Amino acid sequence: MGTTGRDSPRRGRGRSREGIGPVASFRGSFRHNLDVKGRLALSKAFRQVTGVKTETEKPYLVLTKGLNECVWGFTADEWPIYEQQLREKQFQGQEARDFVLEMMLHVEDVPVDGAGRILVPPAHLALAGLEKGKEVLVLGMIDHVELWNPETYESHVKKSRAASSYEEKAKELFSRRG
Repeated sequence: MGTTGRDSPRRGRGRSREGIGPVASFRGSFRHNLDVKGRLALSKAFRQVTGVKTETEKPYLVLTKGLNECVWGFTADEWPIYEQQLREKQFQGQEARDFVLEMMLHVEDVPVDGAGRILVPPAHLALAGLEKGKEVLVLGMIDHVELWNPETYESHVKKSRAASSYEEKAKELFSRRG
C-alpha cells in the first residue's frame, strides 16, 4: 500500500467541482490499529486534508455507510457537495430513494481530536467489520476516505481482479471520457 506522507495535500476553502481554487485530496493509504476505545489516528497528510479550524470550529469527518462493506468519511467541505447530489437523486425512483435512506441512516459527524484521532461509532465499526484493537486500512479516495477491514478489502480486490485486470478497467473507464 502507498503512503500519503510524501504527498502534500492541497488545501482550499469553498471547494468546487468547477476547478476554482485549490482542492484538498485524500491520496494514498495507511494502516493503523483502532485503540481499545475505537479511536483511529489519522496520518498527518489526512489530518491536513480535514482542515485546521479556529478555536470555535473544529475539524470533523462525516462518516456514513460506504460500498462493499466499508465506511466512508467526508470532510466538512466535501460533504455538502455529496449531500446535494443525494438531494437531487432521492426523488428519481424508488431504488435511488432506498439508497439515500440507507446512507442517511448511518450519517454521523465525528470530530478530529487534538491528537488527530476520530472515534469510530459502534454502528460504523459493525458496518465495516472493524474491531477495537485491530488493524484498519484507510484508503484515500480523492474526495473521501474509506475505512476497511484489511481482510474484507483483500477479498474485494481479489474478486475484482478475477473479473478484469487493472489495465482492462482503466481502458474501459478512460475510453468513455469525452
